[in-house]
Amino acid sequence: MLAFGALLVVVAAGVGEVFSSPLQVPLKAPAIKPRKLHGRFLQVTDMHPDLFYVVRSSQETACHRKKSKKKKVEKSGYYGTPFSECDSPLRLTNFTLDYLDKKWTSEVDFVIWTGDNARHDNDPKLPRTPDEIYSLNRAVTAKMKQVFTSKGIPVVPSLGNNDVWPHVKCLL
Repeated sequence: MLAFGALLVVVAAGVGEVFSSPLQVPLKAPAIKPRKLHGRFLQVTDMHPDLFYVVRSSQETACHRKKSKKKKVEKSGYYGTPFSECDSPLRLTNFTLDYLDKKWTSEVDFVIWTGDNARHDNDPKLPRTPDEIYSLNRAVTAKMKQVFTSKGIPVVPSLGNNDVWPHVKCLL
């Protein structure tokens, strides 16, 4: 064991640089006057906006198409379809962030944003693409900046398993 420790020290001493992942930093809030602290934070997570969501479509098709193989099937709603395999229509994600902007930005000290800014890959007829994933990440980032950081509210982001390509599936 002592020999291994000495070897480790020798190897470490021979390495000129140490490589690590870059530090995770919050989205930079503009320099404005200090905000009054409220002792509250907000967590925004799992929005899963879906550019292909169709109102009154079949839940069987991830709410992407009207036709279903079954005669009687639940239809998707205007503001989304809770407890289904469908992701969120853009009107729901935008309405939610607009509501937070109007009602909550004056009440929170910071935001923890835990990702999943892209739809699930649950429609074999409409597979996700890297461009779609990255575009949705950029769009949600722009909205988060508009709603929170423009008001001096720090946002601490992290990626979700649906925000990367290829898709990361969690196996438990």
